[in-house]
Amino acid sequence: MLLFDARDYGATPDDNTDDTAAIQAALDAAHAAGGGQVYLGAGTYTISGTGKASDGGLNIYSNTEFYGDGMGQTILKLADGWSDKISGLVRTPVNEVTENVIIRDLTIDGNRDNTTAMVDGLMTGVLPGSSAYDNNILIERVEIHDVSRIAFNPHEQTHNLTIRDSVAHDNSWDGFIADFIVGGVYEGNVAYNNDRHGFNVVTHSNNVVLKDNIAYDNAENGIVIQRGAGSQTIDGWEDMLNFNILVENNEVYGNGTNGILVKQAEFVQIVGNIIYDNGDDGVQLEGAHDVLVADNAITATINGVEVRAYTGSLGGPGDSYNNTIIDNIIVAGKYAFDENNSTTHDNVFAGNIIGDQPVDLNPGTVLLVSSDGITYELLVITADFPSIYSGEQPVTDVVVDNTTDTVVDTPADTTQQPSSQAQKTETTVTDTPVDSTPVETVVTKVESLYLTGNGADNVLTGGDGDDTLKGRAGDDTLIGGNGNDYLEGNDGNDLLYGGLGADTLKGSQGLDTFAYHSLAEGGDTVTDFKYDEKIDIHEVLGGVSGFDADHAFDDGFIHLVQNGADTQVFIDLDGNSGSGNAELLVTLLATDAQKLGDGNFILPESTATETPVVETPLYAADSLLDTAVKADPLVLIGDNSNNTLVGDTGDDTLKGRRGDDTLLGGDGDDVLWGNDGNDVLYGGSGADWMKGGDGYDTFVFGPDAMDAVDTVADFSTARDTLELSDLLTGYDPLHSLIEDFVQITQSGKNSILSVDTDGVANGTQFTQIAILEGAKGLDVQQLLDDGNLVINNSNIV
Repeated sequence: MLLFDARDYGATPDDNTDDTAAIQAALDAAHAAGGGQVYLGAGTYTISGTGKASDGGLNIYSNTEFYGDGMGQTILKLADGWSDKISGLVRTPVNEVTENVIIRDLTIDGNRDNTTAMVDGLMTGVLPGSSAYDNNILIERVEIHDVSRIAFNPHEQTHNLTIRDSVAHDNSWDGFIADFIVGGVYEGNVAYNNDRHGFNVVTHSNNVVLKDNIAYDNAENGIVIQRGAGSQTIDGWEDMLNFNILVENNEVYGNGTNGILVKQAEFVQIVGNIIYDNGDDGVQLEGAHDVLVADNAITATINGVEVRAYTGSLGGPGDSYNNTIIDNIIVAGKYAFDENNSTTHDNVFAGNIIGDQPVDLNPGTVLLVSSDGITYELLVITADFPSIYSGEQPVTDVVVDNTTDTVVDTPADTTQQPSSQAQKTETTVTDTPVDSTPVETVVTKVESLYLTGNGADNVLTGGDGDDTLKGRAGDDTLIGGNGNDYLEGNDGNDLLYGGLGADTLKGSQGLDTFAYHSLAEGGDTVTDFKYDEKIDIHEVLGGVSGFDADHAFDDGFIHLVQNGADTQVFIDLDGNSGSGNAELLVTLLATDAQKLGDGNFILPESTATETPVVETPLYAADSLLDTAVKADPLVLIGDNSNNTLVGDTGDDTLKGRRGDDTLLGGDGDDVLWGNDGNDVLYGGSGADWMKGGDGYDTFVFGPDAMDAVDTVADFSTARDTLELSDLLTGYDPLHSLIEDFVQITQSGKNSILSVDTDGVANGTQFTQIAILEGAKGLDVQQLLDDGNLVINNSNIV
């Protein structure tokens, strides 16, 4: 593509002269050439309007990429004293179809303290009421702040829109809006301190996903999906609601009213979000139907989930019905669930963890303990990229402190402060093109960085400010540095090291590790810790006198404290033997302390004087029941040898540590954890929780498995086995069909294991015996063929 440098057309930064005409001349030249790249170097450029709102400030035409040197580096600033409305300081032309546009790596400053105009930051779309639409638009790494209306305002209509890794803050209305967007992806964005909503989906938008965003400290809702006042009166559109909207893996907190509001919308999925400290409800459904609220962690000031009728002035549907609220973890100030109007009906509440919190549901609404049998298919929503997108970024020479560095990827930005306060870069070591080779960034003395990786294994390093680091795909290393940072690994098996400050860490997909070097780095929050992930504290406890890795909990060096739904990890550097106090290292949100153990920690070698390890089981295999300790409940922990741990009648906890262990739960609702080694886990009667840990593990189900439903936390077809020999009494491998005896069904992210012990009903009378967490796509015959399902083998226990 041809390259057009706006400075060659007269744009001069940092001189307080109006640069609008010069920059537009470069954009017009690209348009006349059939498209091109328009580059705007570092500095602050003054822009204005024409006096006609729809003309906007700068117009970008089809097949054009408009880019700068990064957020906080290339700044477009509205002229002081401007008083006329501008519908988009940067926009696609009104009443004209525009396709294949990229806008990236710059800041738009609405300068609202020094102007009186009504101004939007960035707009796309053809014309309200028209069936024509802009298409294939990509906006990435753009910051918009201090506009007097909406920051990101893609409008009627825009199809195939992607907005990612961008920031909206301190704007008079919303941070991000989706107004009649069809096929939209809003991913990895941050909206904070806006005077209305963080994210606002309105006016017939459909097939839109909001994923991995952060919305905090906005005056009203963090995320809202609503019909809005702008609904069209064109035939066929009058009653068209927003539909097929996916809100996934976002963090929503500190907003003035609700965390997430769905108002007069349908077929919305709210899945896997972390919602807390908002002014009213965690999630509110108002005049909404066929909404799924699943697998969220919600801490609410008033209600966890409120379902209510719409009674406002806009008309349209009022009832809230056919909504499904399942598998959430909720802590609420008033009600976990609230239905407050007789026109809310046919809603399902199942499998949620709410403890003894009250609910206020309409007569006839059923509150189910288990969500077994309730399935859903997660929406898959994508947007086509512009045809001019190559995945690479042009190499541009920029001057930093009178030295020339090459900036390729992500310069400093201002996630926490306006750009004018965030340009203290002294050294910048940058990276290689996006989506090709790893990004390695080292930035010093920079306030509030926003750094993102690519598809490779990146190393992202923050500075002294409150930084945001996002790893994307690949096995990334994120190093926060000083400040209260936000680190998000996204895909891959990532290492997150927050450093000093109260950091927020989110591993997201993959098996991630959260690292600490000293207690001075404590006070962090991990938002999505998984039971097979690890906390690396080998440097915190390395060299500590008397430390024994095999007895880190027993000797008081590590303490796990259950605080509501969360687990707090405390470290005591002198253990039980000293006078020092334990200090808080990290809080793991929505995590059960009983399911954690030494397998979740990377520990240093022992410094204590070791005693010889007895290389025999704790209980002799031929006399298990005679020698087991009869406490109620039991907490039994093995050592490095091949142990056999036997529970009793209570709710016991058995942890096998490093050998090839055998764990027998007995009666009660037990916790069995094999940890390292090739272990055998047999829960016995009761609703048991079993986790094999590392190694090739076997989960055994006998006749007593029929009395309750167990949970297997980490079943893997790559290494584990389900043993049903003593349960399927009627199975004949030569003549029986396995499908008549064993059934596996999908339930959300999990699989349900059910059996018919004698098979005489030809597969019509199954009993659920286990939930296989995180296991998808399992086929019974394939499991049998591959050896993951074992029948007619009596030599296991």
